[in-house]
Amino acid sequence: MRAPRFHSAIIDARLRTAWISVVVLIVTACQSSETGSSERFVRETRGDTTVIRTVAGSVWGDSVRLVEELRIGRGEAEGPTAFGDIRAIAVDPGGEIYVYDGSSQQLRMFDSTGRYLRAIGRVGSGPGEYRDVTALAIHQTGDLLARDPALQQIHRYMPTGTPVTSWRLPSGLYDANSLMTDTAGIVYATILTGPIVPNAPWPMGTTRFDSSGRLLDTFPAPRWLGATSDPGPYDPEVLWTWGASGDQVTAFGANYKVDLRHPNGTVTRIERSGVMPVPVPEAERAELMAVLEARQQEPDEVGGATPPSIPREKPLLRAILSGLDGRVWVRTSLASRSSDVTVDTSLPLARRPRRWTEDFAWDVFESTGRYLGRITLPTRAEPHVMRGDRIWGIVRDADDVPSVVRWKITMK
Repeated sequence: MRAPRFHSAIIDARLRTAWISVVVLIVTACQSSETGSSERFVRETRGDTTVIRTVAGSVWGDSVRLVEELRIGRGEAEGPTAFGDIRAIAVDPGGEIYVYDGSSQQLRMFDSTGRYLRAIGRVGSGPGEYRDVTALAIHQTGDLLARDPALQQIHRYMPTGTPVTSWRLPSGLYDANSLMTDTAGIVYATILTGPIVPNAPWPMGTTRFDSSGRLLDTFPAPRWLGATSDPGPYDPEVLWTWGASGDQVTAFGANYKVDLRHPNGTVTRIERSGVMPVPVPEAERAELMAVLEARQQEPDEVGGATPPSIPREKPLLRAILSGLDGRVWVRTSLASRSSDVTVDTSLPLARRPRRWTEDFAWDVFESTGRYLGRITLPTRAEPHVMRGDRIWGIVRDADDVPSVVRWKITMK
């Protein structure tokens, strides 16, 4: 990214003041209410970067809500609609849903109404077979891609379930949301680019393949000044993914700034003004500190050079996802709440489930940077696929049994 250069030696104080005033006038004039919505935003250009900063309001306003349209699988379900460990979901343009359930080691296909269609592939090491699946994606051709870290391959299937081919992956990384595609047919896979070293950040990156599975190149993960090498609970982290148009979407959790780095070298930066940090309750901080200290005493743990610490405030940003339509989904921090789940105190302190939880809230932006509004998902729900006014995700019941759910974004 190139920054504009000014020869300050020839600009006197009066010219500097005038130049700054012009910039302020231009920026203020970019505040928009052209749609009649409550949104107000500022547009600035800085070299190759266009900044879209939401000052107030949103396109959706306060009227947005979610309506559950479809649920596949419940606690009492049996057969192909019964799930125990949903690890990946993909949805094709026609709304057909692919689900990998780790407990049964099955990749299943359902139509848009939730009717079970077929199993795809099977466990094994031969053509069309897999050992494990951690991510799914739909190729531009409509074929299904399944990432198999155990075999270090990406398997490709036709919608009929017929295997097409498998591509070799240079990494056996086990990670969710680690397989993406764009509208040009490029496939992105998150990988480890080197060996894991104790007390050092994992060497992460992205490998790109063309439609035939030919390896194109590998990008290292973005780095950010101020990021810690070994982040703990509530430490801000470097966030990144790939968008439907081939954009690299990056952010650092300490700041409400999300960069869409376009293939042509330009950048769209999304910002929101007035978003305040959420404090971490002192009781939660004490619990987390006790857990970290207990883990440091375990024989298989490598203790750090400094004792663990828990920030007093949560990071502004927690995660970023890219919708199939190019929209950017930004998870923000919400207030913690103490759960009423009974904790088994016979378990070692370091392995007990956390008593504190929070709901998931996602700020949704168009790829142009316009702020559409905030979506708050139901308790124990997480999004996996987003397109237009639909969200496909997972909801877990009180017994931790997962279901696949489709919601519609509506206005009250």
